[in-house]
Amino acid sequence: MEENISQQQSEIPQTFPASVSNSGWKPKLPLVSVVLLLLVIVGTTGFFLGKSLSQPKTSPPPVSQVSPSPTPTPENPISTPTPDPTANWKTYRNEEYGFEVKYPLDFSVKEEAATTILESKKWNNYQGNHPFIEISAEKTISSPLEWLDKNQIYGPLIRDTEGKIFINSGGAGEQVKEPVEPTTIDGKEAWKFYWWGVSGGGDHVLVKNKSFLYHISRHLAGALENPEETVPKNLFDLILSTFKFLD
Repeated sequence: MEENISQQQSEIPQTFPASVSNSGWKPKLPLVSVVLLLLVIVGTTGFFLGKSLSQPKTSPPPVSQVSPSPTPTPENPISTPTPDPTANWKTYRNEEYGFEVKYPLDFSVKEEAATTILESKKWNNYQGNHPFIEISAEKTISSPLEWLDKNQIYGPLIRDTEGKIFINSGGAGEQVKEPVEPTTIDGKEAWKFYWWGVSGGGDHVLVKNKSFLYHISRHLAGALENPEETVPKNLFDLILSTFKFLD
């Protein structure tokens, strides 16, 4: 009877779950490991991403532009006055003809009717031709240019198509057109020109004030020495700059 029982037990078929059959079972451990690894990667990435987003963004410090400092200037600059070369000159005053003028200390003054002569003292009592400065006054209704045209002491005035004015200068056969140019004497319109002839020449200035026409000239006649050494042009210009009308 025991043999029957054992035989029956051996004949009972053994059944196993499908999940553990040899043909369909696969290990679950690799799949779990992949899932855990993905979770770790995602978590780590999210951690660092959140940390970077939570940190405030810092901008680079601004670059300051340094402007060049202006050169300091004094509030009240001190100007050095130009010395007046005529400061110690003498003053000649003519009440009759209404003018005054300054002249160097080594010059003397001679009056001859309506003419005043300024000359270097080295020529005192000399009877021949020598350099000097002459101021003559004449009552007239004519303007300086009208007076020159009318008297023609230096020849007729020449006007070109542009309105420029000239005067013939020089000896026979050596005529040169010298310009007659406007200038100013003590605020009054004046005209200046250079003229020379056989016996000499020089610079001339004509100016009108009220009823008087003033003729101021630098005579360079004389062959004893270079007249520029006695009455140079810059000296003549300085004397002209001191010429004043009394009214």
